[in-house]
Amino acid sequence: MVKDVEEEEDDDEDDEYSDLLGYTGTFEGIQGSGLHVAIRYNQQEAAWLLLALGSQLEWSKFPGVVLQAMEELGLSQEDRKTQSDIRNTKDSSDRTAADLAKEVGGLWIEWLNEGRLSPNA
Repeated sequence: MVKDVEEEEDDDEDDEYSDLLGYTGTFEGIQGSGLHVAIRYNQQEAAWLLLALGSQLEWSKFPGVVLQAMEELGLSQEDRKTQSDIRNTKDSSDRTAADLAKEVGGLWIEWLNEGRLSPNA
């Protein structure tokens, strides 16, 4: 899906890409963003991709393996669609991804401690 969007030449398609990153709705019974779903289902790879493309997280905070995967997908820092930071999106319970991560715990505690889910870090 990411590669297909990258290959699109029409400007309207770029708007759809931004809309996809910022979309909130019901996913598998979870009302929120894709980042909320990734956290709920412990999908670190999806969370990294969403942060890489839809947040202002400093590029230096991404692990080398994530940057390498981005490169393999043909994506770079310039491909970020950051009109709004996905980390500010709230779910139907008025929780940000960081709020949900606090509730879920586990591997997300490190993410919280590293400031990855906080738009002000």
